[in-house]
Amino acid sequence: MTLLLPTMYRSATLRRVAVPWTRLATGVLMLLAVVPRAAEGQNGVRVSVELRGLEAALEANARAVVSLYRQASVDLSPDRAVSLFDRAPGEIRRALEPFGRYSPDVRSELVRSGREWVASFDVDPGPPTIVTRVDYQLTGPGASDSAFVSLGDSLRITAGDTLRHARYEGAKAVFFRYARNHGYFEARFDTAQILVDRGAASAEVVFHFETGPRYRFGPITVSQDVLEPDHVDGYVTAVEGEPFDAARLRESQVALTTGPWFGRADLELDIEGAEEFAVPVTFVLAPARPQRYEIAAGFGTDTGFRGTLGVRLRRINRKAHNAEAELRVSEVELSVGGRYNIPRPFPSTSVYSVFGNLGDVSPTWSSTRVIRAGLGRAQLRGPFRETASLTWEKASFEAAGVEGRSTLVVPQIEWTWVA
Repeated sequence: MTLLLPTMYRSATLRRVAVPWTRLATGVLMLLAVVPRAAEGQNGVRVSVELRGLEAALEANARAVVSLYRQASVDLSPDRAVSLFDRAPGEIRRALEPFGRYSPDVRSELVRSGREWVASFDVDPGPPTIVTRVDYQLTGPGASDSAFVSLGDSLRITAGDTLRHARYEGAKAVFFRYARNHGYFEARFDTAQILVDRGAASAEVVFHFETGPRYRFGPITVSQDVLEPDHVDGYVTAVEGEPFDAARLRESQVALTTGPWFGRADLELDIEGAEEFAVPVTFVLAPARPQRYEIAAGFGTDTGFRGTLGVRLRRINRKAHNAEAELRVSEVELSVGGRYNIPRPFPSTSVYSVFGNLGDVSPTWSSTRVIRAGLGRAQLRGPFRETASLTWEKASFEAAGVEGRSTLVVPQIEWTWVA
């Protein structure tokens, strides 16, 4: 036993000492990782950028592209700052290419002064690239479409112009947008390219557009389950078999959401399911909330504190009936009123209304009580909305010791121009 005790003691001692050394080593490694970052933060630099020699549009694009300019307010390590500075001339050259400047001369200088560095770039944009030829061709079944022809006639790229990539891309977008909106869903560019001769500072634009066939309206469906179809379907004016026209569909989207019943009208085109170039169209209507409540409060010198509570019942039944009511309370007024609306099915545009209100206005010098009830009808007549009403009114008042009563029947008609 006496021989074993020392051995066990030494073994235990070695194990106990190993743990502190491991922790110490880990701490040293963490410290070594943190120190360079701290030193980097202390030695960081900020680089301001001076860009000279360019007109406003070219300079704005260069500043948007140059990475060093975008990090002008950021602390950078010296190595990172130098790397971005070296990259900047190439970025400036690429920024000028969309403006037809393919041979710029960029002279750069980096002045280092403490933590505030200045990067200067003097740029000669070089000669503008001139369009020497425009090869424009319109082919396909839509080549005789007068709108397509006018797009070609108004093409913003002509021989003798300075090359502008934005005009080229804009012209492509205009052709695609017209094609999509008018049912040329297979339209494409057979060839669309810019051929640049840098040495001669010239370019040729090739613009070959194939229209493809024009699709027609296929079956048109209105998907909703809150109103009877004859109160909804008439808002869709597109007719199956007519040439496709997205503007007709957008008008119907607006009309379907103008009333109180629907909050959104999504449009779905099943182009892949089109047969014989007739594309099925579906309006998917999302109902608005059945009720809407409004609460308002305020103060007026003539009314004192005042409040308003309003409610609108957007869908009372499947026949599109709707109603609204309002309660107004203040230190001098108490009134309540409401209206019940009954739209007629399409093709009628008429809306019949029953309305009424009860009011008591009593400031310190007078008192007036009014009861009104009436019937109204609104309908469209061309670009005008015609509103006719007949109102029965009974009123009583008292002021300065004088009392009075009146009973009136008031006919009224008005026309409102609908934009």
